[in-house]
Amino acid sequence: MQFLLRRIILTIPVLLGVTLLTFAIVKLTPGDPVILMLGNSATPERVAEVRAQLGLDDPLLTQYGRYLSRVMAGDLGTSIRSKRPVLDEIMERLPGTLELAAGALLVATLTGIPFGVWAAASRRRWPGPVLMSITIVGMSLPSFWLAVIALIVFGVNLRWVSVTGGDTLSSLVLAALCLGIGEAAVLARLTCSSMREVLLADYIRTASAKGLARPAILWRHALRNALIPLLTQLGLLFGSLMGGSLFIESVFARSGLGRYAINAISARDLPQIQGMVLFAAVIYVIVNLLVDLAYTWADPRLRYA
Repeated sequence: MQFLLRRIILTIPVLLGVTLLTFAIVKLTPGDPVILMLGNSATPERVAEVRAQLGLDDPLLTQYGRYLSRVMAGDLGTSIRSKRPVLDEIMERLPGTLELAAGALLVATLTGIPFGVWAAASRRRWPGPVLMSITIVGMSLPSFWLAVIALIVFGVNLRWVSVTGGDTLSSLVLAALCLGIGEAAVLARLTCSSMREVLLADYIRTASAKGLARPAILWRHALRNALIPLLTQLGLLFGSLMGGSLFIESVFARSGLGRYAINAISARDLPQIQGMVLFAAVIYVIVNLLVDLAYTWADPRLRYA
């Protein structure tokens, strides 16, 4: 319980630091952020109006205090372009990105972990080196390159998916595969490395000497004790998958946070950019907190730490 409480308390300064960094985006942007948003052709009246709307003429401490109070109230600002609350726009596109990231994580988990367990179990026979060589190939293939090739093959040639994109199931499955293959290779190598260390432990040899079946040793005993580094990697994978969806959503023309971020950057809509950075950072912190909580399930000793 103390372990969980410490982790929850430690997220508070992290989240405060995230708000400070996202606030600094406005101040560290070269040039006048309002001119960057509106362009050089904007009239002085329009520039003054937007500066007043963003509160950029106030002292920095006042601006940060106002920004922090708005964020704590769930207000990420209002888009200059659409005049809509940024949080509402993000929440509209969040399900599409979560679907893609969850699908890719499912591909990586269901493929990478069994692959790594198999490679670790056969380290002294021929499949082990071959499997690890395959993972190197998987790690070397960029997800956006795979997406383009997959769209050409399955969209243009075979016509199994729509080239114009959309949120169909076939498009989601293909996009998740393209995004998850590289992460599956990373997870397989980590699983293999972690499992090899565990398989050399005394209790594994004891279980084998007692005649316990090999699958039970691998999946019930060895994998359970090799989960700590895997859980850490899964948390990092989810964050990278959320970021990697930016390119995949563009290739498959899916509606999600990736395309929203690209459009916000293209339009120089500062509230949208700032809101997206803060939202992504908060999601990443929450995922890492959930990973810390999962540690107590994988290793019961942490419950009493």
